Amino acid sequence: MKKLKFNIAIEKKFDESHYKSKTIGQFKIWYEKLYEFANFQSLSTISFKVISDFIDYLSNETDYSVSSVRQAISSLEFLFNSVYGKNYHFSEIKIRRPERSIPKSIPKEYVKAIINNIDNPKQKLIISIIYSCGLDISELINIRVKDVDVQSNKLKIRKDGHIYRETVIGNHLGEAINKYLTDFKPTQYLIEGFKPQKPYSATSIRYIFDRAKSEVPNCEDFTIKNLKYSYVKHLVDEGFQLTDILNHIGLSSYEIYSRLDNEERTIEYNPLDTLFNKKNRDKTSFSVTDEQVENILFTDTQTKQLIQKNPGIIKSFIEHELTDSDITAVGYRKKELERFRKLLQDDEYFNDELEKIENKSKEALWQNFFEKNTWIFGYGLNYIFATSLEGKKLEQVVSGFTFNSSGKRVDGLLKTKGLISSLCFVEIKRHDTTLIDHKEYRPDCWNVSRELSGAVSQIQKTVQRTINELPTQNRLNDKEGNPTGETVFLYKPKSYLIIGTLAEFVTEKGINESKFSSFELFRQNIDSPEIITFDELFERAKYLINNE
Repeated sequence: MKKLKFNIAIEKKFDESHYKSKTIGQFKIWYEKLYEFANFQSLSTISFKVISDFIDYLSNETDYSVSSVRQAISSLEFLFNSVYGKNYHFSEIKIRRPERSIPKSIPKEYVKAIINNIDNPKQKLIISIIYSCGLDISELINIRVKDVDVQSNKLKIRKDGHIYRETVIGNHLGEAINKYLTDFKPTQYLIEGFKPQKPYSATSIRYIFDRAKSEVPNCEDFTIKNLKYSYVKHLVDEGFQLTDILNHIGLSSYEIYSRLDNEERTIEYNPLDTLFNKKNRDKTSFSVTDEQVENILFTDTQTKQLIQKNPGIIKSFIEHELTDSDITAVGYRKKELERFRKLLQDDEYFNDELEKIENKSKEALWQNFFEKNTWIFGYGLNYIFATSLEGKKLEQVVSGFTFNSSGKRVDGLLKTKGLISSLCFVEIKRHDTTLIDHKEYRPDCWNVSRELSGAVSQIQKTVQRTINELPTQNRLNDKEGNPTGETVFLYKPKSYLIIGTLAEFVTEKGINESKFSSFELFRQNIDSPEIITFDELFERAKYLINNE
């Protein structure tokens, strides 16, 4: 790194000041840090804006105390106003430390989205290293090429020019660093700026992060410092001890990190109770993250204790003959059922999910959801177990001679599952589709809505055309035309229409029986399709999952 030097005249002004030599020495440390922050620009030419950004960086993106930041301001005010005669208005600089009280981590999916938003490979690597190694910007820009050892999977980290710790690179980052070294060929610093053998600009790194996060929802309040908090939080989620993590990254103050994401936990437990088997289990219970569950290993003794204290677990396994895949499937389905509930009941969540798909229509969102969760139809369609066709999407073309020709697409083409499989059709509309017309047709008599009657006609026409154009026996092929060995039959196929919710008939003082009876009589008196509302489909799936 280029060493900061002062000329004789400036050194003389330092000597003539009322500050002690030790204080001047401390001041010069801050000058070195500003010099590095400004990408080694001559101090006398640095603008007040850069100085203000530097103080903001110290306040919000480092672990310096408020008193240290104030000392930095005093040292810079002395240099620029007393020594250089700039007359900068340092009183305008306000120290803001929003992260000091409760540091926030960035959720994993957001970190991934931020990194994926960066196209430039060098810039992508910068943000990846800062997050995955728990670094400050100053640590990142000081990494030398020789500090990287991909063979041993280690990266050396420096502070004030000296190596003070090593961190694991990992497979993903190791591959990225290898490719970067081959393509960019840095000679001194791992991440070099525009000038060879010069480190990258700290200001540019913050700009990279700010630009990448701007395209990710709910990330506007995060700064690049939050990546370091995220490193700590995500390792805690993996089961590592907080004290071990903080020792690893060279921090001696744990208090701020103990409140990470406001997850501070009160200790309501006395270890003497363990010695005499007097534990209050309500007080000693704790939550385990998904990542920690994946990493849990029980000894034989611990397994024995778990079984002895929870005999109901074994009884459940024996009665249901559960396998690990069964547990995984039920867990996944319960999670997706909760997502189903939020899509139905939480408008804000629904709109957020709508923004994530290319086709912004509500029908498309439901189509995407059911595409991933065809098991719901197996639970919900009149309790007939139905599943998607082998190797085929839920949405299929059903007119013409094959499922892959041009023609009318049905939202769901399923088969009943048994010794003999038959085709069944599903048309998926919107959960907020109106079921009953807004005007009463006659006293106590309501027409169904245009959307409902139109949807019924649509699926009836689809089924009729399919019967006319497809053979009664269909042998299925995969995408490459190879037979799958699967045969489905087409004899007066069942059809279902998923539309609206029964909440439409609920008022503040009870159910509007007149409207509900008009809807109920309509759907009971048509031969096909069977009309199922979204909330009915949800409740059927919920009931059977909870009673598996």
